[in-house]
Amino acid sequence: MKTKILPTVTTTHGADWRKTIRDAMKFDLKEIAFFSTGLGKEEREEACFLLKEAKLRTPFVHLRSDMEPAEIDFLINELKAEIFNIHSEKDFSFVYNYSNYKRMIYLENSSSSPWIDEELINYAGVCVDFSHLENERLRGSDLYEHSLLTLKKYPRGCAHLGPVKNVSYVNMENGKEYEHYDSHRVEKLSEFDYLKKYVDLIPKIAAVEVENSLTEQLEAIEYIKKQLDFI
Repeated sequence: MKTKILPTVTTTHGADWRKTIRDAMKFDLKEIAFFSTGLGKEEREEACFLLKEAKLRTPFVHLRSDMEPAEIDFLINELKAEIFNIHSEKDFSFVYNYSNYKRMIYLENSSSSPWIDEELINYAGVCVDFSHLENERLRGSDLYEHSLLTLKKYPRGCAHLGPVKNVSYVNMENGKEYEHYDSHRVEKLSEFDYLKKYVDLIPKIAAVEVENSLTEQLEAIEYIKKQLDFI
């Protein structure tokens, strides 16, 4: 199975999402993933307006837990969204009821809590963030083996492809220090080499989740395709 790997309008801290959209127009791209996680409602509306003006389809969208159903309808009807992922309600409480869309939504793995059957049965399947998965392995987390078993049990609908560092770093999460190898910024293309061990688990659609420029994203995608023999 060939995998489509999309560049992404990433909205985490450090990403220039407006410039990414402008550059996508310059490069005459037709589609791009949209990860809305760093934007409040007004900025999400702006981003959607710019994406529509740029005539960019967004087949893969990362939802936030506070998005109104009307926003999701706009993504489907105007930006041609086909697949969504979202974080667990255990991590981010839902403001609205998304039951009408749950067969389009895949639940992302989290470093703070495991996938559980009672929650997964309400979704289309799983979205695997491979950098989070590899981070679990490198940290020796008990979540790693559980995550692998879950990936083989449920449909894998979409994936995030992020870099993994050779040396860990520490940041604060919920008032606690947390060790990371995963990152949202790629410095060396070899930081994607770990994906070789997961090639059989990569689903039909994936997106690079980095704060780098669109030019650097496209370079990363070509590198990943070559490394994984997706060309």
